Amino acid sequence: MVTPMDTTMNLEAIMDSLRTEFSALGYAWELVMRGVHYHLLDENSLLTLLQHLHQHQDYILDELAFEFIADQLRIKLLDESETCSAPLMFRALAQVQTRLGKGPAPLLVSESPQLRLKDKAGETVLSIPTGQRVLVGRGPDCDLSFPSPQLGRRQAYFQCIEGVWTVEDAESPSGTYVNDEKINRATPLQEGDQILLGGVLLSVAY
Repeated sequence: MVTPMDTTMNLEAIMDSLRTEFSALGYAWELVMRGVHYHLLDENSLLTLLQHLHQHQDYILDELAFEFIADQLRIKLLDESETCSAPLMFRALAQVQTRLGKGPAPLLVSESPQLRLKDKAGETVLSIPTGQRVLVGRGPDCDLSFPSPQLGRRQAYFQCIEGVWTVEDAESPSGTYVNDEKINRATPLQEGDQILLGGVLLSVAY
């Protein structure tokens, strides 16, 4: 059984490790314990931290959950029965960017735009309205198929989760890649992202 004291000590160890590893990248945050959660207080460092997690979400999402509340980032240590949804962390990134007036306009909005997938020639091969879940593959039940022997019968799903367009591998033999990185969970998509589906390369547009 994990006690509150054990959880606090584990979270402190994780955050100390992050602080040491990321110090060379310009992180400088203050950790304050409030109730059962830690809070990060330096907004500028929050933006840098979240941008890094945006690019390396597999690094920490299995252990920590992040939620932006008011002017602070609340951090929770996940137990074995919990998983962190990527959209929660990306919503925090968008909120910090908006508050500081930095970075591109946040992707995470309540009314998400239609997702368009383009081929190598720049031609739109599929437009997905908000609210639809689309399956790509070679099988007869797929919404979009390509003549590629590497494409699985059920390759990947595209859907909008909490206002965020995502792609998720459908346990395909070849795997699904976003910007040359193999994904193992629903992964948020941004304008210009490159998606490799069993030898088929697509780009994201809105």
